[in-house]
Amino acid sequence: MPGSKHLGDLTIRGFRGLDHAEFEKLGLINVIVGKNDVGKTSVLEAVFLTTGFAVLPLPVAIQNQRVHMVPDSRDFSLLFHDLDAGNPIEFVASTPTDTRRLTISLEPADVVIDQDVRLSGRIANGDRTPSGVTAFSSKLDVPHVLRYRATLEPRHFGEPMVYDGSLSVTNGKLKTMDGPTGPQLREQSITARILVPGRACDSSIISELLVGKKHDKLIDCLKAINPQVNGIAVSGDSTYVDIGLDRMVPISMCGSALARAADVLSSCIVGDVRILLIDEIGHGLHYSAMEPFLTAIVTICELQDTQVFFTTHSLEVLQCLRQTLDGRLSRLRSKIELYGLARDKDDRVRTYRYDYEQFHHAMSHKIEIR
Repeated sequence: MPGSKHLGDLTIRGFRGLDHAEFEKLGLINVIVGKNDVGKTSVLEAVFLTTGFAVLPLPVAIQNQRVHMVPDSRDFSLLFHDLDAGNPIEFVASTPTDTRRLTISLEPADVVIDQDVRLSGRIANGDRTPSGVTAFSSKLDVPHVLRYRATLEPRHFGEPMVYDGSLSVTNGKLKTMDGPTGPQLREQSITARILVPGRACDSSIISELLVGKKHDKLIDCLKAINPQVNGIAVSGDSTYVDIGLDRMVPISMCGSALARAADVLSSCIVGDVRILLIDEIGHGLHYSAMEPFLTAIVTICELQDTQVFFTTHSLEVLQCLRQTLDGRLSRLRSKIELYGLARDKDDRVRTYRYDYEQFHHAMSHKIEIR
């Protein structure tokens, strides 16, 4: 594995549309392909929850990212395979230093300690204050809680750390009950960020780049999308770009592709993320911009030692990725893994792993792997 804060293997059980999925020998770059509604985004969410185990509000955060505001705790059933909350969710992930297990179940409430959480801003599981979550109220006939059990097992020495916690949504408030080992387990979180299509460019990350004098690297990358970009700035919650006019213009006015590229690339460059999760990586990008965009992401993440997971069902994205790895980034061939998701005759989602050689062979012979 490329880094101690990267995942080596991941097993997912009972989560959304995934009854049982295994991802072995994860690399620095991990590509998830498959048809619509086969569970590609769910894989990214599973990684996000696993890396941030013991960060209780994350299940609400991923629901919100799907533009579904959790009205009450019973809506957590949407997290479970076939909406069957009788079977718990389980994630098991390995790193070079430990094994992480997270079990999530939906159970009737007993006692929940009120702890209001003010929730806004970017979603990153490494934030000290949980963010990016919005909860709305609804009356509960039978209150339920989402229960967490997380275990961190050191690979070589030390005692396992076990965590129990719970969260619920009721009366317009997110309520949590944190176990005594919560702070210790959260210190062991692997900082991850999940990026979905349609997100506004995060001005707070752009600000970090400006303060850290790293914005020139971002501008160089954005020029591949729009050669007119000469500068970038932030005012309040808005990001502006200099495209040679009398004044800077909001990046959202320059097309969705530029805003998407700025959001993704700034998250790569800022350097505080160990795992970057990008849903539908080619969304909004013209094919001519795809190869430099992918090259920039892969190059920066290699430099920053950031593990990347991205989803796609675009043939153009896969062709550009092959061209990139056949050319200037050939040194990374051994660090890429591709995983295809497909439904079998029983409508169960199965996982198929392709290393670089298999990926190259499939693309060269026009074998469908999407």
